[in-house]
Amino acid sequence: MGDRTQGPKDVISLSSDDYFETEAFLVLFRKGMSLVEETAAYIGGDGKSESRALTQDLSLRYSVTSMQLTARVMKAMSWLLLMRGRGAGEITDETVRIEKAGTNFADPPETPEDVLKSGLPERLVELIRASHELRKKILELDARFFPPTMH
Repeated sequence: MGDRTQGPKDVISLSSDDYFETEAFLVLFRKGMSLVEETAAYIGGDGKSESRALTQDLSLRYSVTSMQLTARVMKAMSWLLLMRGRGAGEITDETVRIEKAGTNFADPPETPEDVLKSGLPERLVELIRASHELRKKILELDARFFPPTMH
């Protein structure tokens, strides 16, 4: 396991080896898995019928936005699966470095607020908001545990 060091105010700082085995990480992992399932269920179900009721312009925007959402949640799950494997000792740091290149989270073209104002279905907007929150948490963890030299 990684070293635990005392930081300011006697806060225990976990190394990535420790963190990716914690309940906090498992909760995040489950949240990511749930978001993948909810997204797939929505896009393959209610989202289809809701998109048919949109204007042609909004229908096109729905298609593009739902593809971006799907890509974002799949990248998040890839990162979470990679980190779970690393925490379990199944994946080396070198493999993490190589594989993380495929989970690059470029800034999304729209914020949830932009999408909310667009007239797209509310459930799609909720899923987009959740995916942005998950992305933000992953980026925070990635920056904390994997300095730029690891990218």
